[in-house]
Amino acid sequence: MSIRGKVMAAAAVITLVGGASAAGTLAAQAATPSCYQNCISLFSQKFGTHGSPSFILDVLLKHGRAGQPITLYRASNNDAGEDFIIFEHARVSGFASLGLVSATVAKYYGGTCAQVSSKTHACVRHYPNDMAYEIEYAPDGVPSGLCIAVAHPAGNGTKVVLERCSSGGRTTWVVDANASLGQPYVPLINGSDTNVKDPYVLTFPGSATPVQMPTPQLTTWKLQRYQDGKVFNNQLWSANFGPFQQGF
Repeated sequence: MSIRGKVMAAAAVITLVGGASAAGTLAAQAATPSCYQNCISLFSQKFGTHGSPSFILDVLLKHGRAGQPITLYRASNNDAGEDFIIFEHARVSGFASLGLVSATVAKYYGGTCAQVSSKTHACVRHYPNDMAYEIEYAPDGVPSGLCIAVAHPAGNGTKVVLERCSSGGRTTWVVDANASLGQPYVPLINGSDTNVKDPYVLTFPGSATPVQMPTPQLTTWKLQRYQDGKVFNNQLWSANFGPFQQGF
């Protein structure tokens, strides 16, 4: 079966990734009325909670074109720039079979063998096979064919923009479940990543705020941790889906 996203089915998948979900109301959602049932609102731990995220992912000036910057903007029920849907969802191994993640991501996040027994030559330990997503811009509920992406392979400071969906690993985002076990917020690794030790993840500029001008653009950056091992909150993300408050 194709991994093309069945949007309502994706809702169930999302609740399994982070393990946390809570019922909410339409009023708390940030999607236009025509996108309520299908839209997903992504937000940073730094600027909100599951019940009422203050700022969510937004297409700057609502311009649906390749290269348009992705920012955070005040959560609103009448801003079509905040309308996104799940375009594709599958395990990393599924994306890898279609060439939609780098070889590095396929190996270390796609369930491949991590250790072979010297005695039996059988695999005794596998890498995780994490969930991955393509997230499409859908103003007023109308799919645009453009997904949240990077225009070039991810690195420190690579800007996050809209690009044609299924443009290799650049439009794929992998849920790094091991980085925040038991938490409703997770890092999102870009599928073009080639850095094994510190993967490049979706990041809001650490010293910026969403209300400053010019509006700060999201980037990718190496995964950052505090001394206690916790991930920086500007690299942790969750989502509300449709009329329910459901997180990655």
